[in-house]
Amino acid sequence: MSRQRLEDPWLPPAPDTPLAAAGRLWQIRTAAPEDGRPVQELHTRCSPRSLHQRYLSPLRRLPKSVLEQLLDPRRSHTLLTRSDSGHTVAMATLARGPADQGGQEVHLAVLVEDAWQRQGLGTALTDRLLRRAQHADVPCVHADVLSDNAAMLRILRRTGGVVRTTEWGVASLTVPTAARGLAQVQ
Repeated sequence: MSRQRLEDPWLPPAPDTPLAAAGRLWQIRTAAPEDGRPVQELHTRCSPRSLHQRYLSPLRRLPKSVLEQLLDPRRSHTLLTRSDSGHTVAMATLARGPADQGGQEVHLAVLVEDAWQRQGLGTALTDRLLRRAQHADVPCVHADVLSDNAAMLRILRRTGGVVRTTEWGVASLTVPTAARGLAQVQ
């Protein structure tokens, strides 16, 4: 893969794709900078527990700087899931580490609105992001997960994730992408 300039998108946008899960049809698409409002609305519908599991700290509204990073295609690749009602109900992000630290480490995080958890959305989004990472020659991704977040730990372990450390109730995992199939890169 050729080295990209800093102003280029880190990963090209994924095509809008349907996802069948839990007897419904969902639409998954790459987030854009203008998606701030639906992302903020998703956060207001999530419980404090779900937000704490995603951000590892209590948070009700995203600070502008965090929102901008999540939606900046030079620093993050965020997928949004929209329900048939048009609401954004889930998001998952691959984010590069800071440029001043080489930008080499890639982190994965997922947020699913409480009403739609345990429907397969987190698994589907995680799988799509891991395939995108592999396609971009990212050898592994990292995730920090609260030790009591059994659902996310299960998803990451099923994809080959290995716990590196556990400190202060946070498990740090590494998920290799090299062993994943590229048959359905999206």
